Amino acid sequence: SQSRYGPFIRKAFSKAKRPAVLWSGGKDSTVLLDIARQIKPDIEVIHFKLPYLPNKYRHHHDVQEQTGLTVHDWLPQRVALTHGNDRIDVCETYDIGSGTLSVMRGTEPFDERRPWVCGLDWLNRPTSKTFSNFDVLLCGHKSVDIDPLTGVVPLNIDMKRLGALTEMWFPLREWTDEDSIVTGK
Repeated sequence: SQSRYGPFIRKAFSKAKRPAVLWSGGKDSTVLLDIARQIKPDIEVIHFKLPYLPNKYRHHHDVQEQTGLTVHDWLPQRVALTHGNDRIDVCETYDIGSGTLSVMRGTEPFDERRPWVCGLDWLNRPTSKTFSNFDVLLCGHKSVDIDPLTGVVPLNIDMKRLGALTEMWFPLREWTDEDSIVTGK
């Protein structure tokens, strides 16, 4: 994978003073993190965790400990509801570098076998204005990913600006779901 995506990541890093990987702990972002660490072993990681469902993050904490990752997580600046496709999701907005990043948190139908979080608790969670000086972010989104609110949203760009000084790069943009399966991650 490094031979296929390494040049793209090196290009993103060539401008960076302080790069980071956006890591959800899912297979795509974990593969991206692995490739990025082969190129820059001390790459920092941004992982937006929820204060709820602590068992969900057990694996993330194990990976962090085993690999010695420097992981950043902070409170969102704003929390709001957003809707589309007959569903409502929670949208958290974070300040990153010179811009902002919105993270959609999926909501699922109630299932009494699974832990759940009350939407009011989520909307009323603490918020904070946070400063971070990351200038290059690597994001594991793919063109074939399907957004539950808007459907298919193909990525037509390699890089998106978040404010004047921060860039978000999509090294796995042309990756397929089959690529995800082949990696075994």
